[in-house]
Amino acid sequence: MSEFTLCDGLWEREQYVPLLERTIKIYIMQEGDKSPTGRQLEIVDSINSFPVDFLSAAASHAWDYYQRLDAILKYAKNGGVVFKRDEVSQHFFFKSALIPQIKNCEANFIFLAAHCDWEEEHGMGFLVENGQIIFCGDETSLPFSAAWEEIISSPKAVRDTLLSENLSQNTG
Repeated sequence: MSEFTLCDGLWEREQYVPLLERTIKIYIMQEGDKSPTGRQLEIVDSINSFPVDFLSAAASHAWDYYQRLDAILKYAKNGGVVFKRDEVSQHFFFKSALIPQIKNCEANFIFLAAHCDWEEEHGMGFLVENGQIIFCGDETSLPFSAAWEEIISSPKAVRDTLLSENLSQNTG
């Protein structure tokens, strides 16, 4: 496995992820002037220990996101990609994972970016907290925002509210 290289404040490397059955780009946000923290590296490794139903949960979230966009964009009427619920896994794939700054937050977060046939311009993003998908929608810039510092510094109840408020803008 290759080492991470620093590029524009993000540590990066390509890595095969057995759970996702593909090689993806792994990004780790730099915390201060340091290389990836041990905790951030543990979070990268945790991707392969996500629950066994992770991919089916991702497909379910992806279907819900597709439905939200279809209600607005009317894919069938406007010549967009149309498929059935049981076909959704054939229409998206994961392309990268971002491990954000975690600092002293007790939760482990991973932002997963996916290509999807129905939203090629913006793609699709998932936010995973402790192995569970808590958001699926447009890819988000949240981990690069000032709000992220407040989120990871807050107690869980406050953090959940802040996440909901910040991510509701990216739901499609």
